[in-house]
Amino acid sequence: MNHPTAKQQLIGERKVTFPNLFRMEKHTGHMEKHTDNLDEATYNLEKYTDDLDESAYNMEIVTGQLDSSAYGIDNSAHELDSFAYELDNSTDELDNSTDELENYRGQMDKHWRDMVALRRKTGRDRGQMEMRRKLMDS
Repeated sequence: MNHPTAKQQLIGERKVTFPNLFRMEKHTGHMEKHTDNLDEATYNLEKYTDDLDESAYNMEIVTGQLDSSAYGIDNSAHELDSFAYELDNSTDELDNSTDELENYRGQMDKHWRDMVALRRKTGRDRGQMEMRRKLMDS
């Protein structure tokens, strides 16, 4: 059997080991670069996630403000509806009062015409009575 000497074995190992070590170091360097890139990407992703979380929080605040504004607008709309209903009722009451005043005016006009007619009739009656008295006195 042919066994290599220790020197030959060492040289043989170097031939095999050194190139493998060099390749391993080269791959390790590449892997470290990839790890650094992944670390940077992870950092950026965490930063973007934090930014998104902050944006979501701000959106919740704005949504709350919009909900509050919508609630206020809705209440104002209900108040306006209530006011419009009261205004309609007041308008109806005013129309009824106007109708009553027109009826009263019509009654007053009728009473006035009756009074004028009665005065005319009374005046004629007086004139006739005076003529009768004069005729009787003479």
